[in-house]
Amino acid sequence: MCSVFQVKTNISFFSFNTRGLKESIKRKAVFLFCKGQQANCIFLQETHSEESDVKFWSQQWGDKNFFSHGTNRSAGVAICFNRCPGRFLCNLADKDEHWVACVLNTDNTLITLVNVYGYNNDQENKNLLHQISTVIKELNTKFPTDYIIVGGDFNVTPDEWLDRWPSKFSSEHRNPIFENFANDTKLIDVWRLLNKDVKQFTWHKPNGQSRSRIDYWLVSNSILQYVKETVISNGPLSDHCAIILRLQSKDQNNTFKDYWKFNSQTLRNEEYCNSIKKLILDIQNDEAINTPILKWEYLKFRIRKTSIAFGKKLNRQRKEEESNVVKELMNLYGKLNWTEEEKGKINSLQSKLDEMYLYRAKGAYLRSKAKWIEEGEKNTAYCCNLEKRRQEYNSICNLIINGEECTDPKRISSEVFTFYSNLYKSSYSEQNVTSFFDKISNWIPVIDDNFREICDEDLTIEEFDFAINSMASDRSPGPDGITTNFYKHFWEDLKLLLFSAFNECINQKELMATMKQGVIKLIPKPGKDKKKLSNLRPITLLNTDYKIFTKVLATRLKIGISEIISPTQSGFLKGRLIQNNIRLVLDLIDYNYLIKDDGFMLFLDFHKAFDSIEHTFIIKTFKHFGFGDAFLDMITMLYTDINSCISLSEGTCPRFRVERGIRQGCSISPLLFIVATELLAITVINSNIKGLDVNNHKLIISQLADDTTIFLKNKEQIPLALDTIKIFSDASGLRLNLDKCELMSIHNCSHSSLYNIPVKNEVKYLGIWLTKCMADSEEKNIQNTTDKCKKTLNHWLQRDLTLFGRIMLTKVESLSRLIYPSYSLAIPPRIIKDINKLNFNFIWKNKHHYISNRDLIKNYEEGGLKAIDFEIMNGILKINWLRSFLKNDNDIWFLIPSLIFNKVGGIQFLLVCDFEISKLPIKLSKFHQQVLLNWNLMFKHNFSPHNVPLWNNRVILNRGKSMFVEEWMTKQIWSVTHIMDENGDILELNRFNEKYDMSCSFELYKKVSQNIPIVLVNTIKNNFSNIPTPNLHKIKLDGLDLVNEKCNNQFLRRYLVNILYPGRTKHSLIFKDYNKSEISLIRTKYLKFPIPPKFKEVHFRTTKNIYPSNEFMRDRFKFVLDNCYICKTTSETTEHMFYGCVTIQNLWKSLHVLILSQYGNIDFWSFQNIQIGVILKDKNSEFLDNNVIIITKYYIHKCRYAKSPPSWSALKNELSLFRKSLKLINKPQAIKLHRFLEEFDFS
Repeated sequence: MCSVFQVKTNISFFSFNTRGLKESIKRKAVFLFCKGQQANCIFLQETHSEESDVKFWSQQWGDKNFFSHGTNRSAGVAICFNRCPGRFLCNLADKDEHWVACVLNTDNTLITLVNVYGYNNDQENKNLLHQISTVIKELNTKFPTDYIIVGGDFNVTPDEWLDRWPSKFSSEHRNPIFENFANDTKLIDVWRLLNKDVKQFTWHKPNGQSRSRIDYWLVSNSILQYVKETVISNGPLSDHCAIILRLQSKDQNNTFKDYWKFNSQTLRNEEYCNSIKKLILDIQNDEAINTPILKWEYLKFRIRKTSIAFGKKLNRQRKEEESNVVKELMNLYGKLNWTEEEKGKINSLQSKLDEMYLYRAKGAYLRSKAKWIEEGEKNTAYCCNLEKRRQEYNSICNLIINGEECTDPKRISSEVFTFYSNLYKSSYSEQNVTSFFDKISNWIPVIDDNFREICDEDLTIEEFDFAINSMASDRSPGPDGITTNFYKHFWEDLKLLLFSAFNECINQKELMATMKQGVIKLIPKPGKDKKKLSNLRPITLLNTDYKIFTKVLATRLKIGISEIISPTQSGFLKGRLIQNNIRLVLDLIDYNYLIKDDGFMLFLDFHKAFDSIEHTFIIKTFKHFGFGDAFLDMITMLYTDINSCISLSEGTCPRFRVERGIRQGCSISPLLFIVATELLAITVINSNIKGLDVNNHKLIISQLADDTTIFLKNKEQIPLALDTIKIFSDASGLRLNLDKCELMSIHNCSHSSLYNIPVKNEVKYLGIWLTKCMADSEEKNIQNTTDKCKKTLNHWLQRDLTLFGRIMLTKVESLSRLIYPSYSLAIPPRIIKDINKLNFNFIWKNKHHYISNRDLIKNYEEGGLKAIDFEIMNGILKINWLRSFLKNDNDIWFLIPSLIFNKVGGIQFLLVCDFEISKLPIKLSKFHQQVLLNWNLMFKHNFSPHNVPLWNNRVILNRGKSMFVEEWMTKQIWSVTHIMDENGDILELNRFNEKYDMSCSFELYKKVSQNIPIVLVNTIKNNFSNIPTPNLHKIKLDGLDLVNEKCNNQFLRRYLVNILYPGRTKHSLIFKDYNKSEISLIRTKYLKFPIPPKFKEVHFRTTKNIYPSNEFMRDRFKFVLDNCYICKTTSETTEHMFYGCVTIQNLWKSLHVLILSQYGNIDFWSFQNIQIGVILKDKNSEFLDNNVIIITKYYIHKCRYAKSPPSWSALKNELSLFRKSLKLINKPQAIKLHRFLEEFDFS
């Protein structure tokens, strides 16, 4: 059964024979031309693409595409998509390089698309079209549809009289090849249908002697009703015209324009910037506008208007120029007989059109190169976003309404409006709130006077300076479209006006009108059905002035908020860790024998928590905590008369009032939320609910924002807990979603549910699967994450990245995902090994490792690249947990570890003992075992005889276990020397009891004293006369206290690297004449140069002697390779390739002469200089020399891979382009190098 075609959105198709896209600038120009047509599906013919091009061309295009490859000189077709609505179900490609097909599902309608490039031979074309006909039928069998679009360069004229000039015929003469294909597929030549007797051609010879219409669209009859237009238009850099097909929905009301967003590129335009500065000054001085708020609102209006007009003017100028050229060309093409003058004019106009796009392409190329120099292969949003999967642009095309899937935009808009209007509609009850606060007001702490005064103080301009400087650039703006980039650029001009407007808002106790507005974007929750509104997370886009204001308030609030938020809340506060919540629950599972009760953990789920908390409840909460009136007024402003709308695929729904809920996307919102939900903790803690009794310590609640866990003594506490939470819910607006609440028993439980809440054996809590089965935990939390990392890294392998980029990605895309589970869970050694193997193999592209892992992980100055060994990273995470434990051992989070380790004298004592984990008299979880293993690895005991601990000693054992006697420890008896007399002999029992005022039994004393090895006793006795008073070791690493702030990740990493991989990296003989500081400088200085990562990689490989020259590959891998590709006579060593070959020598000499022309007294470079760089007294000359050496080395490397001999003219062109790129980078190093290169003539 075929689908019913309903175009819900306008879709455009574009086809163009490119005549080859191998040359990079031409390709960029053609891509710019194609995207400029604003088509969704672009058919390209004669791409000359090969399989090796796919990766880079796809990156350059920036969206989905399908290829059928030709050779580097002929054929090849591609379908490229540009913000195309829908998804792709299937694609097929011709092995003979002449067609590519796919099936597009848009608005639940299937469309078969086929791009064709015909042969220059009738028989081959006949076979080709027969093959395409078969493909269409096969696709229709799998994906039934009446909607087919076939387009491209067919090399077949439909009518030999109308579509060819000059023609052999004087009347209509249908081409039988075309006719048979059209009849067989039931497709219609849509351009000819709309242009009955018009003679217009899509291809011509340069001299105009032959023209034909061989590029066209064939569509099925069902599509005709939606055809808005089909156009033939000139294109650049080809002898073919482009053809365009636009389909339009019958529903004309679906056309919309999204919210305007300021284009940050405009900030580069001096004319624009000057006009904005003048505008600000004019409005500031305009006495007719008599209030700061009116001035600010009017200024924003004028900024928007000016920016749009300026952008349109630039775009219009460009388009008008292009349009005039195309119009002139099309007028000339409309003539059948061209004069010589017209031929010359056609060639001139075509060249002008070509130049327009080549110029734009070069500009885009330079901007792209500059951006890559600045942010490429670094941990930046720019780099990380390169591999983000393309999301479907129309995010809400389908919605489940009343149990059925709906695609009607009007119904979707209405449903969304109704859903969110109701969601944000207040259900506030003054009676419930008053009753609630009456019950708990005596338990609510009050902030101190100093914090209250800080929050109530008048706002200062310096606070706003700090706020704008700390805000990230390139973030989505609110409805007014003015971005953070704009504010930062004009801040000095804007700030006084904005500051005055804010102060007027505060005085009037009301936000400006535009600050009250928001636009909500709906983000699908991972792994959930996005067709259900309940699975979409609303993020509010707010105007930048609003965000600046709330940033200031949030900064104030952070100063003292921790004093009123319970330690059991881990959300949104500095120094509080989500891992603590997870470890607490895992400790209860691992050490459940400590819980004598039939305990339960109740995991709460509040329905739309952030969207349902009542505004008045938030304000009253702040008042009860003692905040002053001035701060309360500012908070109240944020929620007075505010409104939002939902951004949809076709515009927005109507605006609605937001009467409750915090705006997700606002700086202060998370802090307001945790202050309000602190009252839940206060309510539960002071209720009659019986929590877990952990060795006489009460454990009842833990929170991370709204993620709340209640710890219950037994099942009878469940209804009491639910009733208590309901009291809070009735006041706050937060309602439990009982369907998503879960119970987990501390011990085994036979119940599958209690009080309609399921009892689970495994629960996903804060992203970690909690389960009592270790194997399941490893698989779900670690192995599955590792598998995802592998998949992600493999996808990145398609990109041509350097060592630097791949190392960065192991950190960003692999290790960063593993940090989270590793902080809370023990990682088995086999998995650690697998993760290291995955990451280091990725670094070397799953090929041979040219440098050992031990060298690669070293710091730059040591010759490494700071790669991360996962074993070291896991060790750092475990030691960081230990540091947190030592600093906060009385916190609730460390309640259970404290109880466990107190059985052996406490964690501080244990850490300085000579223990062996397997011999400790306590049973430890795998996590705590791994913590101690890493500590043992790092801590150097070096016990002297007088300091040998008696307890937790791996050689003082009773029945195979070390010992600890708490009573003795309280008397400070912890060393073997403490139970020795003045002669170094073990004390008699009576003397021991007398010395320490104890009543130790004979059995206990015998057990301890007789298990001390005789060898140890004799060693101590032999040195006893010189033994000082025993002292416990300090918990230090390399003389630094473990809890010291300086004992950070960097310190721990360096410490662990030196333990696991001692010694230096292998020094090459090239460094024999340099001292340590010079070697360090050589290894690091180039990293800060304003050059692309690929340049740096070539330099790194030459300094490490691992550049893959033919000789290197022959020696290392026994490959049989040719001599130097340039001179053909000499073996290609690294030295020969970069220095010794005559052609290369001449290149260096020409470069040296050029530099001498501006900077005299620079010696000609040796190969050692070329290999590792130069060190000169004149640091400016050194900077210039080293940069141009590396740039030239990369140029030589590039020529080698292209098998193209280097030339001085080509190098000068490279340097010229590079100089232009530097001009676009506003960084000191780039400015400095650009200034130097500006002095050279590269013509």
